[in-house]
Amino acid sequence: MAVRLFRGLMSKGLDGLKELYYTGAVKPGACVGKDALGNKYYEDLDDLYGKHRYVIYANPKAREATEVTAEWHAWIHHVVDTPPSMQTIQKEAFEVPHRANVTGSASAYAARDTVTKAKMQYWRPKAASPVAPKEYPEGF
Repeated sequence: MAVRLFRGLMSKGLDGLKELYYTGAVKPGACVGKDALGNKYYEDLDDLYGKHRYVIYANPKAREATEVTAEWHAWIHHVVDTPPSMQTIQKEAFEVPHRANVTGSASAYAARDTVTKAKMQYWRPKAASPVAPKEYPEGF
């Protein structure tokens, strides 16, 4: 464990300390590329298969898996063998630029009906007319 930590810190320098602070571990490995969002992608062939490819997010305080672009997602999950930084990828005409998940933020999609009018109406009792107390005969 200590040897692996030392090896990771020696290979990454000060970036390794930042990685240790935010993730709790430093994995050694060679940087194979960086995407447009600033995420760095690493590969460590000495590690177990399936754990040897990983990403260090550009903003480690707010890690979000949807910040990994489709090309790099394919490489991390072994759909393709060569990283996108080492190959030319042709974009199709219908492809849109990558966008991270915006659920729960102000930019999240909201259907027009849910914003303009409420789907439920709460029951409100009608105002009751004052009722005079009933008078009973004496001795009742």
